Amino acid sequence: MCSVQEKNGVDLGSDHRGRDACVDFMKSIASVLLNDVSTHLKAVRFFSIMSDASTDSSVIDQEGILLRYVHPDTFEPHTAMASIENLENARAEGVVAAINSGLSKCGIDLENISESDPKLVCVNLDGAAVNLGAKNGVAKKLSDCVSNKVLVTHCVAHKLELGVLDAVKEVGYLKKFEDTIKRICKFYSFSPKRRSELKHLASILDDTLLMHSEIKAIRWVSSKSRALKAVSQDLHVTVTHLEQIISTSNRADELGQAKAILNDLKQVKFIKYLYLMMDVLSAITATSTLFQTKDLLMFEVKEAVDTLYTRLHVMTKDPGENLSKFYQMYDKDSSTFGSYLKLTGKLCDFPEDRDVHDLLENMGQYVLKRFSDLDKSPVSDMRVFDFRLWPHTLAELSTYGNLEIKSLCQHYSDVLSDEEASLAPAEWQTLKVQVSMQRQYHPLAVYSSILQRKEETVKHVSVLLSILLTVSPSTASCERLFSNMNMVKSSLRTRLSQENLQSQMRIVVNGSSFRDFDPLPAVESWLASGNRHITHKKPVKTPPTPAQEEPGSSGQAAVNTDIQPMLAEMVKVLGGEEAAREKLKSLSDKEPGQCKLM
Repeated sequence: MCSVQEKNGVDLGSDHRGRDACVDFMKSIASVLLNDVSTHLKAVRFFSIMSDASTDSSVIDQEGILLRYVHPDTFEPHTAMASIENLENARAEGVVAAINSGLSKCGIDLENISESDPKLVCVNLDGAAVNLGAKNGVAKKLSDCVSNKVLVTHCVAHKLELGVLDAVKEVGYLKKFEDTIKRICKFYSFSPKRRSELKHLASILDDTLLMHSEIKAIRWVSSKSRALKAVSQDLHVTVTHLEQIISTSNRADELGQAKAILNDLKQVKFIKYLYLMMDVLSAITATSTLFQTKDLLMFEVKEAVDTLYTRLHVMTKDPGENLSKFYQMYDKDSSTFGSYLKLTGKLCDFPEDRDVHDLLENMGQYVLKRFSDLDKSPVSDMRVFDFRLWPHTLAELSTYGNLEIKSLCQHYSDVLSDEEASLAPAEWQTLKVQVSMQRQYHPLAVYSSILQRKEETVKHVSVLLSILLTVSPSTASCERLFSNMNMVKSSLRTRLSQENLQSQMRIVVNGSSFRDFDPLPAVESWLASGNRHITHKKPVKTPPTPAQEEPGSSGQAAVNTDIQPMLAEMVKVLGGEEAAREKLKSLSDKEPGQCKLM
């Protein structure tokens, strides 16, 4: 990068261009970003912890610790990385130690929280037993560290996938269906030769090819949705290619795999489930995508789950878009699908197809069961802030949500003052009237605006709004952190130290864009660190001045307007700064007794 800048005409000098200097620069930038998070935490009242674990490229368990709080400047939910820590062990004690180590870097000691420190109100983890164990889980140990009640939430995106997998296990054929899909993806994704043959065949048949990809366990819904789309779109090409392999291949293993896959592809039940599951996963993927948004609010989860259930339930009455396409393409008299694939097996009419109805009903019920905790306090009480559900008459509005607000005040009495707990229910009436006039806007925008204005009439009930915006429903940010970690600590950088990994991850996760980056705080931090060998002046921001270029001195540096008038005039007479340097140098060489000015 330095060489590129020099080619652009930038004089970077010869100092601090090695690897160690680069590490020092990154540490200085990271320290400024860490200090920003610590400063934010001193200015807020509440925070949530999000944490998850993953293995890096050097097979080391890393625990990612992120914090969610209401940003003191924008008053919107803000997620920042506290740290990424090396797990000493994967037991609850090791995870808690890693989380506490990460929090300490931000100036938080859970076991010694003072009155001025922010209060932990939520811990958001995935559903592993080590995290959510009732007696010795990570969430339980973290909750025991503080004196107030802590809401423990299971990542909603992870919970959704578990609900789908529960339903899949209940339908026996779906296990065989999934195995076939995986076999097809594996057959092509791990063989460049077969993929090349498939592309060539698609060009001959004039078909658009969507290449098969591996189904990943961590991202089951999204990866399987892509896999089903690829299998359905490439069905004609895939069947033709498998028939070609069977007729030409001499390899017994390849021949056996091709025959088994082709036999499944020619089953009418498989093709029916292929199109059915595309409809199902389309609805589930939409919900999963919503659950992965950064600023998701807790009451939005219930709405999304209910919407998913209704979309699945309506499919029991009328086939979805893709299943309807299947029925249109299948000729029952000739048992031919799409005029090119002869299928075997019987097909029931949709109203009598109990397999389809049972699958959809089970899936809907299992999803509702996984999210049954949304109907328990205090999560259920938070739905009163969803003003899209509020009644429209003043009489009904006056009584709406009163009990829920009192319940929230009671639940969070440990982190509310007596005055806030007693006056919040009365101010709830004022808040409802104010907010009901802004229903056309998103709840997040409305409530952030109220917090930013700091209105006296609703200042006590606004504390509950701060808690609402602080509570984290999803750990999707942790997954994004690990995606960045895999790019930072790639297979080519397995020896990257933990300290350097932490610095670079802070820059990637917490840092601003290159365009918005202000280097001065980091430069000041670097100058104060002592990691330098020459004397530098403290950087000072000065307004830019227009460049001045003298006639006949093209490419020369402009004369600085701050140079003393006499020196500036001399530079002009000599024809520019470079010419003046050469002239003075020649004079000083001829007259060694004179004082060297340049």
